[in-house]
Amino acid sequence: MVLAFLSFYLWQSASSPVVVTSEEDRMTEVVLSAMPQLLERWQEGDREGKFKKTSWACGNLPFSPHVAPAFLKCQPRYLECWAKGEAGVPGFLSVTLGDTKYEVRLRKSFPEGHLQWVTRSELGRADLPIAGALVDVEVKGLGHWPMILEDTCRDTYLPERIYSYGARPERDTRPVEMMWDNIGRKIFIDKFLVSKADVELWRKKPAPSNELALPAIDLTVKEQEAYCAWRGARRMEAALFDAATMTPADLSRPTPEFIVKPWLPWTRDRRGTFFEKALQNPDWKPTATDCSLAFVAGCEKVATYQPHHTDNVAWSGIFQVLGGEAEIFRNPIEPDHVVRLSSRRLPANDDGHQLGRRVGRAIAAGFRCYREVFP
Repeated sequence: MVLAFLSFYLWQSASSPVVVTSEEDRMTEVVLSAMPQLLERWQEGDREGKFKKTSWACGNLPFSPHVAPAFLKCQPRYLECWAKGEAGVPGFLSVTLGDTKYEVRLRKSFPEGHLQWVTRSELGRADLPIAGALVDVEVKGLGHWPMILEDTCRDTYLPERIYSYGARPERDTRPVEMMWDNIGRKIFIDKFLVSKADVELWRKKPAPSNELALPAIDLTVKEQEAYCAWRGARRMEAALFDAATMTPADLSRPTPEFIVKPWLPWTRDRRGTFFEKALQNPDWKPTATDCSLAFVAGCEKVATYQPHHTDNVAWSGIFQVLGGEAEIFRNPIEPDHVVRLSSRRLPANDDGHQLGRRVGRAIAAGFRCYREVFP
């Protein structure tokens, strides 16, 4: 709440001189009282589960089977739907101070509608959030103020500790450790692959409505780098992905002497998992539950691919790390090993479904960004 209010305060204070009146004092009280509700709507999105229901009437974000609830968090298209009253819930906030009830809305103040997506680089203001939704908050009968709702849903912090690069060695193979650390570095990694909705904001060209949640797999490496730079970030690196997906054996020890790598992000023992079952049984078929953990070949027959499904999660809080679309990285360590093998194209019994396994670029692939915050 403090970040959002600070953004609106800095924006307003730089716009024009303000003469404080009792009416403006009341305006401030109402806006501050409404901020928790507004931030919750922005950060939680469709928390009532109205998407796919008959009360959903948003032409800006029509039904798509690829949309999972996490996609609607910090999603400008969703906030526009809400502000227009098309998201199945009232498009305003109610605040009561004393005996007076106030109605707080978003004004339709921009060519795009009730909000405009902005970045720090576009505004040229180092004191503003890296990216977010510029809105004009109106209190009926009192006035309106602009503010920026920061995109706080996008990335997750990579804890500072010693990590290891590369896949787990094959059975009966002597391990070779390539250890490194990020101690003293504040690194934040995208939770999901960059979506077509994300690229839409960058290119300022609308994407097909039923494809908004799907990963952007048609960008060149230069375009991926340009997109990440627009967000004040860099294209994801292979070593960072390994760190974020391979669960440490002992989370309480940030500086271990050696690292035992797991095959999978959710367990250190592959035995009993559906990958092991697929290896042992040639007639094995995936279930919807299996596909929620990793969307592999054959899953299209029992489930719909949802790139923002949150069952496929690694220890650091990043999602969709096996299966789904292949993923491409920047890799200064091994420049010829840049694409994650595990994808929806491989059956579950393929040994490519293993953390750290990469090849050269031969297929269309999605990507992530990461950013580093310096003191």
